[in-house]
Amino acid sequence: MRRQRHKHAFYPLPEEELRALTTPRLLAYQKRIRGVHETSWGDIDQEDERRRMAAAGAIRYKDEPVYAQHRALVRRILDERAHVPRTR
Repeated sequence: MRRQRHKHAFYPLPEEELRALTTPRLLAYQKRIRGVHETSWGDIDQEDERRRMAAAGAIRYKDEPVYAQHRALVRRILDERAHVPRTR
C-alpha cells in the first residue's frame, strides 16, 4: 500500500528508529512534527481524507492523542542527548 503524503502530516517513526537518528536529523524531525495543523475544525470538507490517513497511521492534527504521545517521546530522546552550547 502506498502512503499518501500530505503537506502538514507525518507518519510517526518507531522509537528504535528515532534513537538511531543523529541529533540534527532528530531536530529536523521535531520541526516537521511542529508543522502539523492545530486542529481539524477548518478541515471539515476533507473528513474522508482524514479518516483514510488516520487508518494508514498518519498524524495530521495536534489535537489527536497520538500527536502528544509521539512529541513527548521525541522530546524525551532529545533530553537524553548531550547538548553543545551554540556559538556565534
